[in-house]
Formats: sequence, C-alpha cells, structure tokens
Amino acid sequence: GFIVAALLYFTVREPVRGIQDGKHADVREYGVGETVRFFFENKTYLLVVIGFAFSGIADMALATWFVPFMQRVHRTSLLEASTFGGTLNSIAGVTGVLLGGAVIGYLGKRDDRWKIVGPGLTSLLAGPVLVVFLFAPLPWTYVGLFFSMVLLTFRMGPILGLVQSIVRIRMRAFAAATLFMVGTIVGSSVGPLLIGVLNDVLEGRHGQFAIRYSLLCVGASSMLGAIFYIWAGRYVKN
Repeated sequence: GFIVAALLYFTVREPVRGIQDGKHADVREYGVGETVRFFFENKTYLLVVIGFAFSGIADMALATWFVPFMQRVHRTSLLEASTFGGTLNSIAGVTGVLLGGAVIGYLGKRDDRWKIVGPGLTSLLAGPVLVVFLFAPLPWTYVGLFFSMVLLTFRMGPILGLVQSIVRIRMRAFAAATLFMVGTIVGSSVGPLLIGVLNDVLEGRHGQFAIRYSLLCVGASSMLGAIFYIWAGRYVKN
C-alpha cells in the first residue's frame, strides 16, 4: 500500500478538485471540526455509516468463523474449508462488488435513491440466504455461502458512490475514510467477539453445533444494516 501510494504521489498529477461538478462548485477547504459537524448534521451520511457498521459486523463475523463452522458442523478438513471455501468466498465477493456497481450504476441514473435502497434490499435478503448456509447440508452449504457473500458485498460500490455525492467536494476523501474506518473498527472488534461469546453461552445446550446458532447474528446484523440503508434512502434527493 505504501509503495503504491508513493508511486501515485510522484507519477500522477493531482486533478483539480470539483472539475466534474461545474465552475460554480464549492471547492473550499473545511477544517476537521467543521467537517465532522457536517457529517452529524447530514442524516443520509449518518444513517449510512451506522448501517455500514452493522454490515461490517456481519462481514467480519462470517470471515472469522466460517472455517470453524465448516469443521465443527460439516466435519470438513481445515484444507478443504480454507482453500475451497476461501476461494468461493473471494469469487463471490468480487462478483458482488461488480454486480452492485453495474446494477446500481444503471438504476441510479434514474433515481439516486437506488444507490442506498438497492444495497439495503440485498443486505436484507442476505439474512434468509445465510440461514440456508447455516442449516442446509453439503453441497448446498457452499451454495448458500456463495450467494450470501454476493449479497453482502453488493453494497460496497453503490454506497461509496452515494457518499461522494452527499458531502461537499473537499469532504469526500474524509467521508469515505470515515465510513470504512467505522465499518472496519466496529466490524473487527464486535463481530468475531460476539460470535465467540455466544458460542460459549450456547455450547452447554448445543455442543459443537452452537456455532450454527451463534452465526445467526450475521444475518441479523446484515438485516439491521439494511434497515438503516433503507431509512437513509428517505433523505436522498436527486
């Protein structure tokens, strides 16, 4: 990352900020305090960040506990769960991101609300699809995993595009960085820990299958995120 950043810094000319927004665009610089205050006053951005935090919890919980789930519930080897399952996860993730960009890019031309309502609908649908992943027998478990990841990652491109359009020009980089920072920190700190705690709580009743029930939180968290995305869509203006 540092190498690529240095390469871009020394070889790519900084574009004029706001050049795509017209000559009357607001290109003033804003201080950190003023920018943060604007974020809190912007209902759309605030709701998107909250939803993104819940989505981050779902992402990180599933990524951390997927392999132990396959080992405990389906008795797959570490090699199979990590290589085949990991490859499937990666392909599904790329598919979801590209599909989200293509579909919402088309629908968003007609109505900007699709940029957040679309991810809200797919995040909502990810909940029941994750139930298929958790309770279906092999090989349907892998089918459920694939489509769950497609639906979970569908949001990435559209939400980033929306964030760039609802904040002021010189706030865009800060807005995107804040969005991903919150999603990553909350997701990585809460998601894996929550599943681990629930595993311990449920182990006495469900034994090795406790992880199956604790991972239901992944679907629940994704659906909670969806509620905030759809709520944010009420405040988006074309």
